[in-house]
Amino acid sequence: MAARLDQVDALILDGDFGKARQELEAVRYQLHTVPNGESRASAQERKIAVLIGLQVARQFEQAGDKGAAEKAYRDVLALDGGNAEARAALARIQAGPKAGEAEVVEEPRPKAKPRPKTGEGKPAAKAESKPDDRFKLPAKNSGSSIFLPTSKK
Repeated sequence: MAARLDQVDALILDGDFGKARQELEAVRYQLHTVPNGESRASAQERKIAVLIGLQVARQFEQAGDKGAAEKAYRDVLALDGGNAEARAALARIQAGPKAGEAEVVEEPRPKAKPRPKTGEGKPAAKAESKPDDRFKLPAKNSGSSIFLPTSKK
């Protein structure tokens, strides 16, 4: 039993959190037979949750979603109040500008090309006459309407 809990520790260190959780579930009913087995399993579950939370928080931070990253780091600190990585990241996020307050850097616009003066340059092209593409109602056919009459005639 202790060997299986050691295997769970190895899986956690390898980053295979799904398999580590499966192993914990498989030995859960036997934990009472090992001294400190239940407390060790609880610590392993907490460690898995913290490491997953840190992964998620890093992904949010890298994607630029500072609000979600801050929440994820706070969730990590709720599980492990002494987590140095979460504390440092939270301080870093709070020190920088928030997503809505980001400093906008304007790119310089290219200068507009000068327009030719009247009478210079290319002659003005004649506008082609286009057929009227507007929607037109069909002509009224009083004898064969598919609609019921709305008023008496």
